[in-house]
Amino acid sequence: MIISYIDNSLLQSHLIFYFHEALSTKVNATITSTIHFVQSDNENPSITSLPSNIVQNTDASSATAVVTWVEPTADDNSGSVTLTSSHSSGDAFPIGETIVTYTAIDDAGNQIEETFTVTIEGMPT
Repeated sequence: MIISYIDNSLLQSHLIFYFHEALSTKVNATITSTIHFVQSDNENPSITSLPSNIVQNTDASSATAVVTWVEPTADDNSGSVTLTSSHSSGDAFPIGETIVTYTAIDDAGNQIEETFTVTIEGMPT
């Protein structure tokens, strides 16, 4: 019996070839079977180290504030994930509340969104 395994793509499609050769000298036969199966990735990626809500005063003589934070990271069981955001650390935010959204999406199309709020308050006069 000979088994060979070919991995076409991580978590997507695999081909397995199974060969059985008769060991009898009276029979000369080879049986070949091909089994094709698909593994599905149904698990959402994860976002870690999302910042807590941020409250900050406006910058001096400005109606905005430049806000910075440590960017979160994303992980996925398939190993490949893209992380995007509605705003970036270092952006200027206006007075009021702004929701910052991070979205992680993997190659199978599974996605997750996480949010935090940036609140900018005007400087007291």
